[in-house]
Amino acid sequence: MTQMTAVTSAYARFARSRSRTRASPVQRVRRAGFVILGVQLIGFLIWSRLLYDRFSLTFDFAIADQAWFQVAHGNLDPSTLENFPFWQDHSAFMLWPLALFYWVWPHAVTMLWIQDLCVVGAEAVAFTWLCDLAGRHAGRRDAAWLAAAGLVLLAANPWIWWAISFDFHFEAVSILFAVLLARDLTSGRRRAWVWVAPLLACGDVAGTYLAGLGLGGVLAGRRSRLPGAIMACLGVAATMLITLVHGNRGSGGGLHAYAYLTAAGHVSGPISLAALAKGVLAHPLKVIRTLWLKRVDV
Repeated sequence: MTQMTAVTSAYARFARSRSRTRASPVQRVRRAGFVILGVQLIGFLIWSRLLYDRFSLTFDFAIADQAWFQVAHGNLDPSTLENFPFWQDHSAFMLWPLALFYWVWPHAVTMLWIQDLCVVGAEAVAFTWLCDLAGRHAGRRDAAWLAAAGLVLLAANPWIWWAISFDFHFEAVSILFAVLLARDLTSGRRRAWVWVAPLLACGDVAGTYLAGLGLGGVLAGRRSRLPGAIMACLGVAATMLITLVHGNRGSGGGLHAYAYLTAAGHVSGPISLAALAKGVLAHPLKVIRTLWLKRVDV
């Protein structure tokens, strides 16, 4: 009887140990997700090399590549094909530290690979975050399905392929820092402030990302309200400062690029923010028609 009790007890301990080591459905989705994202990264790297080898890149890539090459060779104030200093293109000061990677592999395709790594890195952070949220409800039957649905939305998103196919842009680099900031801000971690500087270093457009994330923090709850408000102000202030010092000359001619929204005909010459807002309010159908033409992208 004593032996039977001992065997039963040992079996019970073994069963409990096995149940603890057995992966939960959410953990299985997490592991599969990392494999899928890894395969996606390999696809991105191959695709970027193919685009580079087939000369399927445009003027935007030439601008960044020229400045990247110059900084790597000691010219800390590089010019661009647009005949003004690179820092005035979008104030993307992230180019300077990225120029160090030139000496890792001194070919322009390295820039595309850095972009690929940042995009997939952002996906991995977002997916990990999603799995953590699903793991809090591991007892629910739909927890693993929710994590898997998020993985599909990331891995099967055609616009992510589109983004890495269109030259090199610091917006794609900045999205990694944006996701890291969003996760830490939501979790109430002070580490969120670490990502503010590299995000702003990615240029004027990234400044609007910071403003949006800060606003999201304000709306999310009491814990993130104050840091979110400060971040939103920093994002707006950075974008305004870049505009005031003419650091956004690469933004399609500034506000003039959107002058077509103000009237039915062509608008020539510079346009102020107030004039643009007035024109949009006076011709709302023009805006609606423009959005309709871009409905597939939207």
